[in-house]
Amino acid sequence: LVKVAEASNRDPKEYLPLLNELRKIEPECYRKYRIDMVRGDWQGALRHLSLVNDKWEEAVALIRDKQLYSAALVICKGSTRYKDVCLLYAEVLESRAQWQEAAILFDKADCKAKRCLKFSIMFNIFTSPNLRPLALNAFILIA
Repeated sequence: LVKVAEASNRDPKEYLPLLNELRKIEPECYRKYRIDMVRGDWQGALRHLSLVNDKWEEAVALIRDKQLYSAALVICKGSTRYKDVCLLYAEVLESRAQWQEAAILFDKADCKAKRCLKFSIMFNIFTSPNLRPLALNAFILIA
């Protein structure tokens, strides 16, 4: 809580109510998440929030809002939420047409990998001057 006071550029009269409010928050991991949010430590906030089972939707919102996809992969590795994070990030990569990266994460999330790999293969075939004549045949085979 001292770090909150230090991070706050406010008069003590202004942040004392905040400190009192933070002291009441349970569980401890959720309190630490809220403190990290006040401090602007997004990765720390995600690390603490990921430990609170019933706050997953809040964690997803934080990941999306602060673009913490890579950090979330590291933080959630080995947890039951790892596949969920892989799926979240894979969908973002897919929307950016980063097919190969999306395919890897979709595979880790156990879905859509084959579809992304098809897009990746087709993109490589259609953009490679040497392979364009084969593109139609490849499309027929892959589809």
